[in-house]
Amino acid sequence: MKSGVRIFYNTLFYVFLTIFIVFLLLCFLAKKSDSGVSIGGYRIYDILTGSMSPTIKPGNLVVVKEILPDEVKENDVITFKSGITNNITTHRAIDIVNNNGKTEFITKGDANNIQDPLPLDGKLLVGKVEFQIPYVGGILRFVQNNKFIFILIFLFIIFIDFLLNSKAKNIRKRV
Repeated sequence: MKSGVRIFYNTLFYVFLTIFIVFLLLCFLAKKSDSGVSIGGYRIYDILTGSMSPTIKPGNLVVVKEILPDEVKENDVITFKSGITNNITTHRAIDIVNNNGKTEFITKGDANNIQDPLPLDGKLLVGKVEFQIPYVGGILRFVQNNKFIFILIFLFIIFIDFLLNSKAKNIRKRV
């Protein structure tokens, strides 16, 4: 019976450890995506504003596939660098214009009443949103902003695992 409890605690520990490592990796990728980190042609972004609500809500994480401007279709949700602020933005391509062989997009946030003020040059396209993961972006933002607390929680979990394993070893030595 005691070995079953030990197996349960070890499994629980390794599940938490795996989740922690995945969150650290996602935090790193989400933070570095703005500066050019791409894994297998995909980037991840945390949605900060409600401009795409209800399609994509703030706090969701979006996975963006890098594509060429001529692969974008009307009504695709795309991610791009803003020509004005150089920020990363995710909006819907409501129209595609070919201007002297140059692809431009007319974009609009689903929650916005009007389209974006300037056409988007195809060179600023990052990619097309493939899917989203609800709430994970908000959790990642919390972890990024509270790294110390998250590290303390992780160290506490390791400490508890150490105590449980050392207690189990003492019990086995007595038997």
